[in-house]
Amino acid sequence: MKTYFLSCLFFFWYITNSLAQSTYTLALKVLDNQGKPVANTEVLFTETQTKEQLTARTDQTGTARQSFKSGKFWQFDILQVKGYYDWQFERKEDLNYTASRTVTYDYAHYLRVSRPAVDRTLLNLQIEKQSFTAATKATDKEGLAKVEVVQANKQPLANFPVQLTCYALQKSFVAQTDSKGTAYFRVPAGNDYQIDIDGIDNFDYIDIPNKPYWTAWARVIYEPTKVNEKTKNDSIFQTLTAEDRSSSARVLATLQVRGGENGNPANTEVYLQAVKTKKVYVGQADSEGKVRFLLPKGDAYLINFRYQLNVDAFNLTRHRGIGYSNKTLSYSPQEKLQFPERFIPTPDNLYLVDFQNFFEKQFPKPQAGETLLPYAKFCGQVNSQSTQAVLQLGFAAEAHNDKVKGTEAINIGFVVDKSGSMWGEDRINNLKRALQLFVEKLRAADIISLCAFDDKGTVLISAQQVGQDKTKLLEQIGLLEADGGTNIWSGLEVGYNELQKNYKAKRTNRLILLSDGYGGDNPVETIAKSKTHNDKGLELSAVGVGTDYNAALMTKLASQGGGMVELTQNSAEIQQIFADELASMLTPIAEDVKVEVLYNKQLLFAQLLGYPLDEKREGKIQLKLRKIYAGMADQLALVKFTLVNPAQSIENEPVTIITKYFDLRTQQTVKKEIKATLSWSPITGQLEYVIAKEDKKLYGIAIMNWALKNMAEAFADKDYAKAKKSLDETTIEIKKMFSQATDQDVQKLLAEMERCSEALGRVMAKR
Repeated sequence: MKTYFLSCLFFFWYITNSLAQSTYTLALKVLDNQGKPVANTEVLFTETQTKEQLTARTDQTGTARQSFKSGKFWQFDILQVKGYYDWQFERKEDLNYTASRTVTYDYAHYLRVSRPAVDRTLLNLQIEKQSFTAATKATDKEGLAKVEVVQANKQPLANFPVQLTCYALQKSFVAQTDSKGTAYFRVPAGNDYQIDIDGIDNFDYIDIPNKPYWTAWARVIYEPTKVNEKTKNDSIFQTLTAEDRSSSARVLATLQVRGGENGNPANTEVYLQAVKTKKVYVGQADSEGKVRFLLPKGDAYLINFRYQLNVDAFNLTRHRGIGYSNKTLSYSPQEKLQFPERFIPTPDNLYLVDFQNFFEKQFPKPQAGETLLPYAKFCGQVNSQSTQAVLQLGFAAEAHNDKVKGTEAINIGFVVDKSGSMWGEDRINNLKRALQLFVEKLRAADIISLCAFDDKGTVLISAQQVGQDKTKLLEQIGLLEADGGTNIWSGLEVGYNELQKNYKAKRTNRLILLSDGYGGDNPVETIAKSKTHNDKGLELSAVGVGTDYNAALMTKLASQGGGMVELTQNSAEIQQIFADELASMLTPIAEDVKVEVLYNKQLLFAQLLGYPLDEKREGKIQLKLRKIYAGMADQLALVKFTLVNPAQSIENEPVTIITKYFDLRTQQTVKKEIKATLSWSPITGQLEYVIAKEDKKLYGIAIMNWALKNMAEAFADKDYAKAKKSLDETTIEIKKMFSQATDQDVQKLLAEMERCSEALGRVMAKR
C-alpha cells in the first residue's frame, strides 16, 4: 500500500512538473517574395498579453527555431514588418509539441495592406453595377479583375455579392459571383481597388497596373458567421457558447479583466463601442473576469467599464483571414465617475481655463523689426470708495511673415499616444494626417524624431535630418495604430533622449506630446521627471485631443516646458494647431523677457494673474515670460492692487512698466518703458464692478481660477475650512460683479466652485 501511494505521488509529481515545463517549439521559415530564404535575420516574438519577448535568428535556409514555455498568444516581427495581423500564433499546451510555418517577407505587400483606413462617410462614392462573365477580356484602358470567393472547406460561394472600391475614382463596382464562385470586373487601369465582402470594407485588395490588357486575380476565403445576438437601440447583447469561433467576417475577442485598485473583475460589465458604427457591444465578465465577443471586422472597438472609460481598444480595422484578439486589462474604477460627489480637485488634477482664452481684442502690433511691444492700461475708473484696481498688461510679438525667418534648423520630436483610447473621436487618424502635413512643411536641414507609446515608449524614427526625400517618414507615420495601455512617461523619456542627441543652445529644441493625457503612470512623478529635462533646455508643447482628456496634466507639462498647450475637443483641428506650432518654432525672436511693474504708495500689490511672480518687494513686482516667437498670440497678465485711501492725486502717479529682453536677431538687449495711469471718477460706488464688459469677464474668470487654485492647495493640505472659504468669498464677489450674468463661461466656472464648496461641506460634516 505504501509503495502504491508513493508511485501515485511520483506519477502526480511527474505529470504536474511535465505540464509546467511543457514546451511549444516553432520552426519558422522566412522567404522573400521571390521564394528565396531570408538568412541571418532576427525574428522578435512578443507575447501579446504579458509582453514577454524572445528572439531567434534565421539560418541559411531562412529557418528560425524558438521554444516557448509560457504565454498563450504570440506575435512575431521581422525587420520592418511589425504588428502584422497575420503573423500570430497560439501556443499549444501539449507536451513537446512542435509546429512549422512558412511566411513570406514582402514589405511592399505589408505597406499595401497596412494603409490607413479611409473614412468612407466623408466620400460620395458612386455605385456602378457590373455583370461580366468568364468570356470578358481586358482592354487597352481597362483591366480585368477576377475575384474568387470560397468557404473554408474550399466550396465556392455562388451568387454572392462582391464589391471593388476605388478611392481615386470615388467609385464602387458591384458584381455577383457565378456558379464557380468568381466575380468578374472590368475597371480603369492604373488604380488600386479594395475588395469589400458582405458589408466588410477593405477585406482584401486587388490592384490593376497601368498596363494594357492586364488581368488580375485574387482568391478570398470567406466563411459567413452565425452568432446569437439581440439588438436594443444601439446596444448589442451576444450569447456565445464554447463552440463559437472566429470566422472570415468576425473575430473572437477575449478580454481578461483583472482587479486593479478598488476594482473587482468578477461579473464586471464591459462595453465595447464601435468607432465607425457607434454601436455598443455589451458583455459581462464571468466569475474569473473573462468575457468574449464576436466582433465584425473593419472597425475598432473602445473598451469601457462602467466607472472607467476608454481603457483600451480592440483594433480590427486591418484584420484579414480567420484570426483572434486577446487582451488582459486591469479594472480600476475612477472615483470621478463612481463617486462624483466626492471628487474635489487637488493641485495635480486641477485644470484652470486660462482667462487669456477669452481675450478678444488685439494689442497694437510692433513695427517691422521691433520684435516685442508692451501694452498696459487700468480696467475702469476708481473713486474714494473703491477698494481695488486691476492693471492689464499685454505683450504683442512681431507678426510672422516671409521676411521673419529663423536661420537655424529646428530640432523637433514627436511623442504620440497610440494607446487604445486614441480611437475615440477618430483621434488617431486625424493625428496621422496632421503629422504628415507637418512633415511636408519641414525643411531638409530640420531634425525630426518620432516616438510612440502605449504600455511602453518606442522609437519609430530615430533623430535624423528630414532630407529631400520624406517618403519613409510619411510611411512610418501612416503605419501608426492605436492599441494597448497608456504610459505617458515612457513615451516622454524616449522622446527626450532622441531630442537630446542634437541639442544646441541657440536652436529650438522641442518635444510635442500628443495624447488624451490619461495614463497608468503617476502624473505627479511624470511632471517632476519632465522638468529635469526642461531644466536642461529641452522644451515641451502638449496637444490634448478629445472630449475627455487630462487637461491639468497636459497644461502643467507644457507650462513648465516653456512650450504651447492646445486643448481641443475636435481632433480635426490638430492640423491647424500643428501649423501654428511650426510657424512659431521656425521664428524665435526674443528670450530672457523680464517685466518690472513699479507702483506708488496708494497701491498695494494683491495678486498677479496669468504668470508666476518672479520677484516682489515694496513698490515693485517682476514677472518673466517664456521665449517669444514671431506670430505668437497676444500675451496677457492681470495685476490686482488694493487701494489705500485713494484720492484724485492718484492720477498724477502713474505705474511704470519696464520690459527687458534679448533680441535673438540683433543679438542685443532691449529695454522699453511705458506708463499706465488710473482714471478718477467723482461718482461714488464700487466702480470695480462696472468696468468694461470684456475686461470684467477676463478679471472674473481670473479670480475664479485663483480661488480654485487656492482651494485645491488647501484641500491637499487637509485644511478644508480654508479651502471652502476661498471658494465662498470669491463666489460672493462674482455674483456681485455679474448680478445679471448670462455668460456661459462665467456660469460654468461658478457652478464648479459651488459644486466643490458643497462637496467640501459634506467632507467637513463627516469629521
